[in-house]
Amino acid sequence: MSLLTIVQNACDEIGIVKPTTVIGNSVQIVLSLQALANREVERLARSFAWQKLIRTFTITTSSPTLTYPPPSDLDRVRSQTFWDKTALQPMIGPISDELMALIKNGGMITSIPPRWQFAGSMIQLDNVPTTPHNLILTYLTNLRIATSAAPTVPASKRFVADTDVPLVDEDVVTLGVKWRFLDSKGLPCDEEQRAYLEATEQLQDWDRGLAKLHLSQGALVPKYPFVGLIGG
Repeated sequence: MSLLTIVQNACDEIGIVKPTTVIGNSVQIVLSLQALANREVERLARSFAWQKLIRTFTITTSSPTLTYPPPSDLDRVRSQTFWDKTALQPMIGPISDELMALIKNGGMITSIPPRWQFAGSMIQLDNVPTTPHNLILTYLTNLRIATSAAPTVPASKRFVADTDVPLVDEDVVTLGVKWRFLDSKGLPCDEEQRAYLEATEQLQDWDRGLAKLHLSQGALVPKYPFVGLIGG
């Protein structure tokens, strides 16, 4: 489902005339629907770690360099997923500014794997090995839109063509556009909002799968606990 079909389906369900084009259309209602579609994709992408948005990035260290650029499409980092693959150990961080200042200026011993933090839009390490190490970062991309020619490949942050497709579920995007449009016009939308929230919650369960459970001290606990998010 493309931007055009998302907007057309929303129009059909709302009960207004659907456009034949969206990008470049100067009709105010169409402009509003386009803006809502972009905003809805952004909201969905930032509310959950959807599989289609997860990427990995490799940094190869070079002594004595301590700062490295992050991926250009970084939205946020998955916590506890930054690893020194060469040392087969997790990286330590992100650490606070206070701790990094103590390491730099207070004579605190550096570590291997390095401690790290974001500073000045760069990844800053407190130390690097004398030999190159590969550091693997798992993150979520801020490119949430794909082209129809490559519908699984992140290409842009916003829709730029009628044929563009979102990397989050198109039906949920349509439901979001629908209820938010009604809400913006002061029209009743409780049922539409409820349908949107239910569909979003269901898709989150399907997208990542439910954790396997096992008995531990008489209680059911996740075998693989959920790993939260940082940044954003």
